[in-house]
This record gives sequence, structure tokens and C-alpha cells, in this order.
Amino acid sequence: MYETPELEADTLVRTSAIRIYDDPADFEGMRAAGRLVAEALDMIASHVVPGVTTQEIDDRIRQFTLDRGGLPACLGYKGYMKTVCTSINHVVCHGIPGDRVLKDGDIVNIDHTVIVDGWHGDSSRMYAVGNINARARKLVDVTYESLAVGLEQVKPGNTFGDIGYAIQRHVEANRMSVVRDFCGHGIGRLFHDSPNVLHYGRKGEGAVLKPGMIFTVEPMVNLGKPHVKVLSDGWTAVTRDKSLSAQCEHTVGVTEDGVPCSPRGTNDGRGWLMQAGATVLNFPERTAAVSMPTHRPIPHHAGHRERLRHRARAAGLTHLPDYELLELFLFRSQPQGDVKPIAKALLTRFGSLAAVLAASVEELMTVRAEDTRGRVKGIGVETALDLAALHEVAQRVAKEPAIRRPVISSWTALLAYVRVALQHEPREQFRVLYLDKKNQLILDEVQNRGTIDHAPVYPREVVRRGLEVSAAAMILVHNHPSGDPTPSRADIDMTKQIVQAAKSLSIEVHDHLIVGRDGVTSFKQRGLM
Repeated sequence: MYETPELEADTLVRTSAIRIYDDPADFEGMRAAGRLVAEALDMIASHVVPGVTTQEIDDRIRQFTLDRGGLPACLGYKGYMKTVCTSINHVVCHGIPGDRVLKDGDIVNIDHTVIVDGWHGDSSRMYAVGNINARARKLVDVTYESLAVGLEQVKPGNTFGDIGYAIQRHVEANRMSVVRDFCGHGIGRLFHDSPNVLHYGRKGEGAVLKPGMIFTVEPMVNLGKPHVKVLSDGWTAVTRDKSLSAQCEHTVGVTEDGVPCSPRGTNDGRGWLMQAGATVLNFPERTAAVSMPTHRPIPHHAGHRERLRHRARAAGLTHLPDYELLELFLFRSQPQGDVKPIAKALLTRFGSLAAVLAASVEELMTVRAEDTRGRVKGIGVETALDLAALHEVAQRVAKEPAIRRPVISSWTALLAYVRVALQHEPREQFRVLYLDKKNQLILDEVQNRGTIDHAPVYPREVVRRGLEVSAAAMILVHNHPSGDPTPSRADIDMTKQIVQAAKSLSIEVHDHLIVGRDGVTSFKQRGLM
């Protein structure tokens, strides 16, 4: 039987201090170990098929590792007698290879660590066995994406809490949970070293990342609740609620500088370089990292939500373009995926942010956008209602200053309100503001809605309603969807009829306002009444 030498007992001892590897040769040593573990996980992908036992997988990876000069780090580690861990379906981690036969529809995590010249390379990936269902695929997608957003936080000056926060936020936005009982760890000459790398937390908390730190990031994500239990074998951890679980893991080193992440990883010895400040040390092919032939690579938008929120907090909302403001709002009702195409499609369809908010639920639901994968997505009723609610909030905010004081003395607030209410209405609307003797608002009522260029108005009904609410005065308001607020001949004649009918009943008409996209026209200021 092969046994792993007890390197840790003879060389280094784990302490609470975070080890700094400041010699470039250290990183090269870790790269060599990382390269081998990635190659082993690449190799096994074609063998993860229905009918294969987990012991066969363990045997193949052990032989592959030994043939290339590496040592299986798990074999003999604290009494563990296998090369890899194979965690299937509801097994969270540390599943022990054996006689278990893989079945069509299973998902399995294979976790492997090698030793090359005393350096440990640690990585794990998800594999689909045959055809998996949509829930399992979604779980693997989110787990892989959570690893990506966590790695984006690995740069000097950030904290370990930033990593955990990013992962937890992404997972929980997708209505899944992060396992708390297991974590990433420092690695290098020691298999498990300080620090513990939590996959949940708060921004800014924990130790500050410094060049030379090397550790693993390995989020475990459950479809159900985060609670786990360890079986009687002392190793196998499973979800308490029997929900599916997935994990993806990389070893990462903090560097002073780096280069942007390329669309695909390479196996040419340069490694998979992330954004400035971090380098992943186990070189997976991006598409092979989950070993699913039909599985998508890390989406281009992974981490975008957190980056946008960070910019909004740091620089303020006023600096964001309209489509990014829309994105921030759409995040609420669309907790996953790329919403930028939808935000831009809304602005293209309606012409402006204000027009988007003024659109009806039915109109909003007609908008379609194509994402980067060629899929056409639309706006559902939940998102449409959210946008309509935002417009109603804007109207009420604009209306409040106008109704708290006499309307005549708060004319600027009144104009702001009617513009918010009507400027982007797609159909003509006639409404009346009924006032009391102190010129305070009694009622703002829509009398009629019409077509794009006409709304029927009945002077008798306007005045009759004034009597019902005991109005002493009124202001007429309607919009021109064409955008031009210039009064038509029909507008002028209709206004004269209402003024005459109201005057006979001692109700004064203060003004008639026509709202267009280009501004607001006052009949009184134009001398038309």
C-alpha cells in the first residue's frame, strides 16, 4: 500500500499566523502542483459516466498522479485511505470512493490534492453524469459563478470578509444557501494552513489580503438549507434536508500585479491569471472546470452586480448612466442573470428613463432583449409592476410639495408634478385639479383618457364634479403625446366652454396646462383665458 510521507510533521507546523510566500520560486512550486491537479481533473472528465464506480475514478486519478511524479496528498492523511473525495448529489464534501455506481442524472464533486516537490495543489470540480435536471444544472451554475465572484475580490487591500460577502450575496440572490461548517484554508508547504477562508461574511471584516498569501476558495452551495451532518464514517458530510449540494475549488495566490482574466484558461504553463492582484494556481480550462460538456463557462457578467453596487456606493447614483440605474432596480425582481440587455432595450423602446417608468404594465411586458448566448428574454409581470410602482412613487413625491401649500403659491412644485404625471403618457389624458377657497388641492381626478391625439372632454361633467366636491376653483391639465405642448384650436374652444360654465356657478378656472415632452404651456401666461 502506498503511504504519503508525513511532510507536515517533519517540516512546518500550522500556527495562527498567515504565512507569506515572498520568494518567486514558491509561486512556481505551487504552479507546478496546481498544474498537475488540474490535468488530473481534466483527464477524469471523460470517465465520469453512468456505470462507473467511484473507486474506479479514485484508482485512475491516483495512477495518473503517480505516473507524473506527484503524490496524492489525501492518501493516508489523518487516516483517510483514498486519493480523492467523491461527493455525489446531497453529499456536501469528503465523500469516500468505493462501490457506489454513478447513475444518469447524478452530480459529483471530485476533490483532489497533489504534492509536487513538497508543494500542495488543491482543486475540485463538479461533473454531470449523463443528463442532469434543470435544478441540478442551476445549482452547479450558481456554485461555479460564486467561486468566480469570490476570486474577483482577491487583491491586495481587500479582506477575507470581502471574499465571503461576495460569494454569499451571489448564492443567496439565487435562493440557495452557503454551507457554514466547512471553509477554504491556507495552503503551500502545509496541506491545511492558516487562515480559514469563510464563504460568507461582511465586507471589510477579517484579515487584509497581502501579496504572498496562498489559500483555497471552495464554496459549498446547497439547494436547500445550509445545515449539514457528518456520517458515522467520520468523513462524509451530507445536507440535513437531503437537498442537492455542489462545490468548486481553486487555489489562489495574492500578487502585486496581474493581468485581466482571459475568456479561456490555458494549460501552457502560464496559469490562469485573474484580475490585477491574484493568480489562480491550478490552471483549469475554463469550460472544463465543471467538466460538463454542455455547461456554460463563467458568464461575462459574473460579479457585475457587485461591481455596479460598489460604484454606486462609492461615487453616488448621479454618476451612473440611465441604463445602469435601471439595472440596479431590475436586480430586485430579476435576482440572477444579466439584466443589462433588458435595461438597454427598455430605453431604446421608450426613448428615455422617464418614458420607461411612465409605460403601462402591458407595454413593458412587450419588450424583448437578446442576451450574449442568443436567448431572447422579456420582462415578466413582476418586473413590470415594480417599474410601474416606481413611477407611482415618483408621482406622489412630486405631488406632495404641491398639496401641502396653496397651489397658486407653489406653482413650480405644481409644474413639476404635472410633468412627472403626464409628460410621457402615451395617450392623451384630461385631468382636473379641484381646489378649495384657500387654493389647496381637494382632488386630482382623471376625467378621461383617449387616443394619441384626442381625449373627450365634457364641460358639464367637469363643472358638475366641481360642485360635488365643493370646489371653489380648478386647474385643467392635459397632455399632448406628440410632445408639442402648443394648444390646438379645439383646446382653446373647449377651455372657453368650461370657463363659462364654471363662472355661472362661481367656480374659478385658474389655468389650463398642456404638458408635452418639450415643456408645459400655460393658457394664462399666453393670454388665452
